[in-house]
Amino acid sequence: MGTASTVEVDVDERRVTFAPGSAVAYRVEVPRAATLDTTGTASGRGTLRVAQVRLDTLTGERVDEGFPVELVDVGPTEPLQRQLDLAVVGEGVLEVEFAWFSEEGATLELDAARVVASEGMTFPPVVVVAIDTLAARHLGIYGYERETAPSIAEFAAESVVFENCTSNATWTVPSFMALFSGMYPRAHELPPDPAHAGAVQQWEQRAIAPNRWTIAEALRSAGYRTAGFVDNTWLSARLGFSQGFDVWDDSAGFVPLADRSGGIEHTTRLALDWLDARRDERPWFLFVHAFDVHGPYVASLEARARFEPDARRDEQLLAGGVNQAFGIVHEYVARGVFPEGDLPETVSSERLRADYDGGIAELDAKLGAFFDDLRARRVFEEAIVVLLADHGETVGESDLLFGHGVLDPLVTHVPLIVHLPHGRGTGLRVTTPVQLVDVYPTVLELVGLPHERSFLSGRSLAGAFRPGYELEELPQFSFGGLIENQRSVRLGRWCLHWSRPLDGPLAARLTHPRMPREDVVAAFPHLARRGMTKAVDDELLADPGREALERFASERLPEVLIELYDLEADPQERRDVASEHPEVVAQLMELIERNREEVRVLRDLAVRPRELPSLSDEALEILRGLGYADEAEAQD
Repeated sequence: MGTASTVEVDVDERRVTFAPGSAVAYRVEVPRAATLDTTGTASGRGTLRVAQVRLDTLTGERVDEGFPVELVDVGPTEPLQRQLDLAVVGEGVLEVEFAWFSEEGATLELDAARVVASEGMTFPPVVVVAIDTLAARHLGIYGYERETAPSIAEFAAESVVFENCTSNATWTVPSFMALFSGMYPRAHELPPDPAHAGAVQQWEQRAIAPNRWTIAEALRSAGYRTAGFVDNTWLSARLGFSQGFDVWDDSAGFVPLADRSGGIEHTTRLALDWLDARRDERPWFLFVHAFDVHGPYVASLEARARFEPDARRDEQLLAGGVNQAFGIVHEYVARGVFPEGDLPETVSSERLRADYDGGIAELDAKLGAFFDDLRARRVFEEAIVVLLADHGETVGESDLLFGHGVLDPLVTHVPLIVHLPHGRGTGLRVTTPVQLVDVYPTVLELVGLPHERSFLSGRSLAGAFRPGYELEELPQFSFGGLIENQRSVRLGRWCLHWSRPLDGPLAARLTHPRMPREDVVAAFPHLARRGMTKAVDDELLADPGREALERFASERLPEVLIELYDLEADPQERRDVASEHPEVVAQLMELIERNREEVRVLRDLAVRPRELPSLSDEALEILRGLGYADEAEAQD
């Protein structure tokens, strides 16, 4: 009957129109035996071929297991109306291919291909709300002294709160790749391409490979409609984030930060419009993202005035630094206070902290309004609603003064709050440490889909929603990279950090906390007064003695730095006790090495894109304004 082609298939929301010799494939995932009810009409006589194969969700390969092939004759007086048995697969997904052949040149309109489970199943709606750069420590439900988020507190009171959730990465792109794929961030890093000329930029270093099976794909294959509305140009379809979504809208990321109609107000408005426009009763998965509290902190004047700076703890900090430098307020953050003209030499630490908190308060009010809108539509009570952050922010309490490029508990401790349908689990607080890669399998189990899959790095937390159930404590892994090559593992009372400080850019090396300050000042006296500002960084990069600068840094920083922290005695990780507990270091380093190998295996299974990922010129300009530099990140 010839070879089928996909290029002539016309697909819209209501039907698929096949030209002769064309085909389309659907991926289906149901936990029990099911049938596929198909209906359609043809303009003439032809044959519809329906084949089924298993899709391996670890490798993305199609595995022909000899499932029967159905041949259905269709004609103008014999409309297609057929119920086909779907094969039952274990771990994996069933791919069903429809191919149409007609010697008469007839077309086929497929009006419906509906999966009907032999045992009726109803899937709850799923909403995931992700707040970029929201530190758990700045929320009252996690012990913060300021009332920054009453709406989140109200939401938490009728939900399950995870007290110790770890982000798997220190910045947006790798963190969301882990969330969407259920794999640790470094599974998505792209190996160097020998044919690529020039430095590999940050946006070219990773992508969600097409053979990954994302949470959106898993839910869509079970019958969900899927939509994502995001407020960050990093979350681009070009990097694979749209995989599995019927609708992926990143328009909010192009609205200026100071525009009050942007941010969460923009993404929630689009999300509600999408919900209202649904044409059927299929279950739905909605991903809503907000960038409102990311630096520069530009909440409204009313919100910024809500929290007065605390004069008792205020410091005047050097301002205008590049975003790879320690010990100085980065220029893009300082611009939140001084948006125009030359920056002053210093900026108030407490003014920035109050502005960050004010941004949380303003976002919180809009988030509460969104939850109220879901209640008014009578979907909130029926839905699984997950609130989380991709990472936190240091807010003046770390060597990286205001930012999130390093593995610090202020960055890696993120909120995770889960609302269950009909108030199940209300008021539970889970103390066992968990991580963001656990969200994917948790959602699958909660909706009734298989959740134990060989490619998932996390585990389902659904058992914790039962009173009295205690989760097993497992290692939690995080990965850095914007400033230096870092890995960390947390287990029990201990957290170990492994890093390669020399892999960071020169600005990070010269200002690194382990760099002897007196040596730097002696070699570069202007740093004693000005810090690593953009002007100083440009000066050093242009210095003809650059090689001497590189040697200066390499002679004074360790090639590998291993730090150990006792979380019971030192929850903010300020005192390194590695030399006092070599046996703990050895145990945790073994976990780091084992994780490195597991991630390498997953990375090797990724299908490499034909071209390196890219972003539009407009998106790149926006990202540079947010402090993201062009330099490549270090990999190990």
